[in-house]
Amino acid sequence: MASLIIVSFVCWIWKGSVKAQIIGSGSHGLGIGSFSLDWMSITGYIGSPMAYPRYAIVNKLVGFVAMMYIIAPIAYWTNLFNAKRFPFFSLNIYDYDGKFYKTASVFGNDMVLDPQAYHDYSDIYFSIFSAMTMGFGFAGLTTTLTHFFLFYGRYAWVYGDQIQLPTWGFLVAVLVAAILLLPMGAIKATIGISLSMFLIGEMIMGYALPGKPIANIAFVSYCQSTKLHALNFIAEFKLGHYMKIPPRSMFLIQIVGALLASTTRIFASRWALNSIKNICVLEEGNIWTCPSVTTSYNRALIWGGIGPSRVFAPHGQYAWLYIFCLIGVVGPMMVWILSRKYPQKKWIRLINFPIIFTGTTMMPPMGAAHIWSFFIMAFIFNFWVYSRHKGWWSKHAYDLSNGLDLGTAIFGVLYMILALQDIYEVQWIGGADEQCLLSLCPTAPGIIKKNCPVFY
Repeated sequence: MASLIIVSFVCWIWKGSVKAQIIGSGSHGLGIGSFSLDWMSITGYIGSPMAYPRYAIVNKLVGFVAMMYIIAPIAYWTNLFNAKRFPFFSLNIYDYDGKFYKTASVFGNDMVLDPQAYHDYSDIYFSIFSAMTMGFGFAGLTTTLTHFFLFYGRYAWVYGDQIQLPTWGFLVAVLVAAILLLPMGAIKATIGISLSMFLIGEMIMGYALPGKPIANIAFVSYCQSTKLHALNFIAEFKLGHYMKIPPRSMFLIQIVGALLASTTRIFASRWALNSIKNICVLEEGNIWTCPSVTTSYNRALIWGGIGPSRVFAPHGQYAWLYIFCLIGVVGPMMVWILSRKYPQKKWIRLINFPIIFTGTTMMPPMGAAHIWSFFIMAFIFNFWVYSRHKGWWSKHAYDLSNGLDLGTAIFGVLYMILALQDIYEVQWIGGADEQCLLSLCPTAPGIIKKNCPVFY
């Protein structure tokens, strides 16, 4: 089925070229000529393309194109951070020789970093796209705060009053989520995009408790969960207000629902881990690879295990990525100044740097083919259909989106039930993947990797 989830024509044509497959791969490269035929892979990371405002789609496209086709390729081909020793686009972490990072070499059984072992082994490296995306993440954090205080700050002052981890870590996590709830809520309410707390949580605990990845991921989980539950509760309360449901009844149902959902997730996760063979193991033919879990694990090692002081500032080779924090402040300030100087030009206020800088937040594991298919669907329904058949769009667009989501969910349950009985999908012509295996090969001279050509 993977060959239908991502279709990459360039890889079919140039089967022996590393550079061509980097250009054409929809999951590990630039995705030129690739697309996805699977609704779940299109919406699974960033939501339905029919639910976004048109200006948000344009801003998101600008951020994606800038990162995927300008910033990351330039950084890769100029060999920034020794980029050619590693894949162009990957969610994994590597040592200096381009091999998967052996975490057991630097962490003891208690998952605490051994600084001497780390010094003797290797610095930690990641693909150039992951590095540049992290820079965009820094910019996204500062640009969100700057954008909020410039464009919505006066409203916040008016209405603001109405609203393995140590104990202090949990309290700080809740405090951070509470502080950022208003700016992130404003962004969510105006453009429909929920910004992540992962980066700021990882950064805070990475500097506070370096060398402890489990504490880091626990802190981040508390930050993100607090923010998500708070925003969801607020949105549900608003819906309940419109439906004239008493606030106390609404709150009681929310509490019961949250307890039921969290309990179900815990038991389902434990059942899956104990029942599914090779779950979250990356091997050929395995459908249970858990890309999001792999991303969280690697980020916990980078921020919590190795620590930002060794990877970023003050001692790491990726230190200059923090300059994106300054860029994130400058962007909204320019838009704010221009919008005040030229108030008659309404399009200026539609330039939204929080969307631009967070356009590639889920990449990787989300690939170029997925997001290109997202934009194709978005432009078909939110631009062409909306402009030519507005009546049909207003009545049926959201119903169609919900129907596709429901159908995908039902099929997902059926697929899992069959897979647990060792009944898998039809073997389609073209193989079980997108045929872009060489897209993960390094291009630096002398780097040896299995099933990859060596450049000299």
